[in-house]
Amino acid sequence: NGQVAFDIVNREKPDLVISDIFLPEMNGFELCQRIRAAQEGSFDPAYVIMLTSRDSSEDLELGLESGAHDFIAKPFLFTELNVKVLTYVLKSRMQAARTTA
Repeated sequence: NGQVAFDIVNREKPDLVISDIFLPEMNGFELCQRIRAAQEGSFDPAYVIMLTSRDSSEDLELGLESGAHDFIAKPFLFTELNVKVLTYVLKSRMQAARTTA
């Protein structure tokens, strides 16, 4: 449920959000847009990965325009998701190291 996900993101402030596009009440594109709007100006906004069966170039474009950082089409390999999450973690740590140096 997109609305429930949005409420959780606002309350818990996660570092990473992995969302499908097909969600009841609010689709993943709208969820991502609302997350971005709510975190506008935030020093460390959530990193959003869209994980979905929609794999057209238009869907990829919509996902990125809605504020997603990455897009993975189903069926997917767990290794692909793992690499993208690890890449985010490394980028986040490098950014944190630069801000404390």
